Amino acid sequence: MYLLTVLLEIRSLDQEFSYTAMDDLMVQVGMRILVNFGPQKLVGFVIRSTKITDLSETEKTLGYELKPILGVIDKKPILSPELIKLARQVADYYLTSLISVLQSMLPLGLKPNTNYRHGPKEQFATFYEFILFDNAIRLTPKQQELLDLLKSVGRLPKKMVKPTMIKPFLEHHYVRAIKEKITSTFKSEVVLDYVKPQLTEEQALIVEKIHAAPRKTYLLHGVTGSGKTEVYLALTEEYLRKKQSVIILVPEISLTPQMFSILWTRFKDQVSILHSGLTPKERYEQYLHIKDTPTIVVVGTRSAVFAPVNNLGLIVIDEEHVESYKQDVTPRYHAREVAKFRVDMSGATLLLGSATPSLYSYSRARKGLYQLLELKQRINEIKLPRTELIDLHQLSNLDDQSSLLSLPLRQKMKVALDNREQIILLINKRGYASFVTCRNCGFIISCPHDGYLLTYHKADRLLKCHHCEHVELWPDSCPNCLETTFASSSFGTERIEEEVRRFFPEARIARFDSDSTKTKTALSRIIKGFNQHEFDILIGTQMLSKGHDFSRVSLVGVVLADYGLNNPSFMSGERTFDLICQAIGRAGRKYQGGTALIQTYNPRHPALIDAVRQDYQDFYLKEMMLRKLRHKPPYTFLIMLTLCAKELLLLEDFGGLLQSLLRTNASGFTVSELIKPYHDFMKDTFYRKLLLTYKTQVQKDEITQIIKSITLPRKLTLSLDVDPSDDL
Repeated sequence: MYLLTVLLEIRSLDQEFSYTAMDDLMVQVGMRILVNFGPQKLVGFVIRSTKITDLSETEKTLGYELKPILGVIDKKPILSPELIKLARQVADYYLTSLISVLQSMLPLGLKPNTNYRHGPKEQFATFYEFILFDNAIRLTPKQQELLDLLKSVGRLPKKMVKPTMIKPFLEHHYVRAIKEKITSTFKSEVVLDYVKPQLTEEQALIVEKIHAAPRKTYLLHGVTGSGKTEVYLALTEEYLRKKQSVIILVPEISLTPQMFSILWTRFKDQVSILHSGLTPKERYEQYLHIKDTPTIVVVGTRSAVFAPVNNLGLIVIDEEHVESYKQDVTPRYHAREVAKFRVDMSGATLLLGSATPSLYSYSRARKGLYQLLELKQRINEIKLPRTELIDLHQLSNLDDQSSLLSLPLRQKMKVALDNREQIILLINKRGYASFVTCRNCGFIISCPHDGYLLTYHKADRLLKCHHCEHVELWPDSCPNCLETTFASSSFGTERIEEEVRRFFPEARIARFDSDSTKTKTALSRIIKGFNQHEFDILIGTQMLSKGHDFSRVSLVGVVLADYGLNNPSFMSGERTFDLICQAIGRAGRKYQGGTALIQTYNPRHPALIDAVRQDYQDFYLKEMMLRKLRHKPPYTFLIMLTLCAKELLLLEDFGGLLQSLLRTNASGFTVSELIKPYHDFMKDTFYRKLLLTYKTQVQKDEITQIIKSITLPRKLTLSLDVDPSDDL
């Protein structure tokens, strides 16, 4: 008999329970089981199994009666001990329940959940396989024809053979029936004209350094177009040769077709794909395929960091700076941190790559915690695009035909179209967005209470804060320079598309945002179409600036670089710098030179100036100085507490009590005022936040103990976000 330690499927029940199982059930760690829990039948996940010889003695030691399990769901473990250990480490770090992490790691149909029966299941196909023939029976002409076919092809699917025809062959053991698992296989929709390139000296040196000293964390800082992907491919080839698996993460689902195409062209069926955009059946089958394959390459978004690969050798995180690697729902993990846990546990190598590394990663590299590697030259020594800031409060750059597309941008667009070159226009927002700015100094009108941009409502000529409901009249003069000339900006991808069609009616235009790429087919169709020059102009949001490689793009235009700069988040400068640098890098990546035009009302902003110069070092030094003065990451760590309730009075009263409790017991960490978030009322529920700032693990442990000691009112919910991507 075995004593099982079990986690039950209820996420809020962060507690382990004990059950017993007889030896003949052969229950193993990593399997799902069915148990009684009060009046309910629930699914549990086995995380520990101990052999016991005396049930009554064990019950006496534990102090309670043990119940036997009702049954076993899985024939073999669905999570390895290593992944369970990883899940426990993630749960401990992010102060969340272990069962929530385990459920995030698994696809539908394998989750510890009573609805598992409704998920996809393994499917098998039956084949008849030829073994031998000794002339012991007489065959009809039809049977002889079938036998000859079996001899020549080796085997046939069951559905192609009549039962009466195959029966005598089975009885005399001339053939045998075998079952094989059916797995969805993916092939690249885009067949690349790919020839394995000779690595540059810089690339070869980096690959050699990593080969010479694996089991480290490396930060690859390479300018856009410098060939980081070829470094990933060369390393992948080497690890596969050593029979070790590789995980390659990309920040957006929109980037998986391109990366998968590159990998599939080179490594064919050794490549698998794993992300939330797959159907439940596809994710289920891919998960089991990865788990059952000795050596494999997995490409996917952040959740692929949990891929159940065997013999892990390398994890690559491409565009490691992108905030989408941080999950914004429970469990709120960051793929970079999970990858660090995983390589520390397995002895694998972690490679972080970016043209604009996060300040967090670059500061760790400068301290020697990561090893810094650099690619300073573009492939074939192609120069970075010629880049200009277009000052939108200079009237000479505008005319009465458009307030959105400047004269210099329209002129460059015409030249590119005349030369049959392609254009990318980047807008920070999809749909429509509105705010008011001073034409003279670029000052953007924001809320005096919380710093959010005020939205212009044309019908009543009022400026409104959609955060705290502050309202004010259209200003008589600019609070910054006292001038009286203002512009209201209202645009998004749809508005820009309308504007471009008005100026260039013959151009073939596609839009690339989360509205136009909701389906896999739409996503791949747009990328494939633009690669094959079916479109002249691609208009998109920031998802377009990340990692895409379009060889015919000669012009990139950022329609307005200012959006986000006046956001009070400590990350606003870094995000803007990253976005502009990455956008510039989409132009002139192959044989022709490129041009990038950055439209702005604030041409003197340090983040924009450094981005145009592609001067990461200068930006890093200035931004780190600001972070240090403001006690922000990476000099400190953050935990965001979010309270929500249907009753506002209950929420604010308890929020005040919690703030007071934390401040009273604080020993080195700081507690903010009660924050009213941007979206403070959603789905009939009010929200408030508290931001905790700390520097040491001891302080984090103290915070954890205080929070665990809290008894929440029945009608109030508290959630935690460790290392939030914002301090708002």
